[in-house]
Amino acid sequence: MNDKFTNLLEKAENLRNQKDGGWNKAIKLLDVDVIPFVMGDVLAKALNTRGWALYYSAIKDFRDSEVNKIATCIEAESSLRTALENTKDRDILISVYNCLPLVLWIQGKQDEAWKISEEAISKFDEVPSVWNTVSILCRWAKLNEKSIEVCERVYQTALAIEDFRTAGHGKHNQGDAFKELGRKEEAEKAYKEAEKLYLQFEHVSGQKATVHLKGIKNKLKLLIILIAFVCIPAIGTLNGGVSRYKIISIEAPSFFI
Repeated sequence: MNDKFTNLLEKAENLRNQKDGGWNKAIKLLDVDVIPFVMGDVLAKALNTRGWALYYSAIKDFRDSEVNKIATCIEAESSLRTALENTKDRDILISVYNCLPLVLWIQGKQDEAWKISEEAISKFDEVPSVWNTVSILCRWAKLNEKSIEVCERVYQTALAIEDFRTAGHGKHNQGDAFKELGRKEEAEKAYKEAEKLYLQFEHVSGQKATVHLKGIKNKLKLLIILIAFVCIPAIGTLNGGVSRYKIISIEAPSFFI
């Protein structure tokens, strides 16, 4: 790979990890300056990054539009499958296998998503990030206890090889599963640990984890509301003139995976 395309792919990868729509800039850069001019592993790497960027666009730009979300995931699937056809590079294959089940699931192809994830495990059982995708599928399938267990495996195995970003993903997704089960204090603890790991990843690698850190910060803010109870006075009073109160638990939406 010549220096020009190395630099462009690195730029695209950094863009898709930035907040506020950097993933859309990555897609445009790849479509215009890279994909038409490369082949083989370079093409596969570009298509994999494009697939991930489209996945981010689906879950963030179109979280309130099911039609656009699914259409974007269909496009992501096409990019990722074409990447698979053009490479035998281990790192690219792992990254594709990490994303493909997610875009399939969003399209409603749950059985196929599990099949691809099982295929990934059969090939790369020792890779923490492959199990991270399993943890997400478990949570989406409402298997939250299983997701928590898998997330702990992701965290422990990634930490052992100093893969701080994937270890952060393990704790991040574990926090989501805890929150789904109403275990709010444990969710807060997991999110804070994920935040530390993402910052450690940035410090050690020199790369950015902006999109993940933004997600964590939003979830921690919302969790404060989730943990709190809002007391709203109800009409009337109890015997003795004491006002009755209705206790309402505030549920906050999960914006980030």
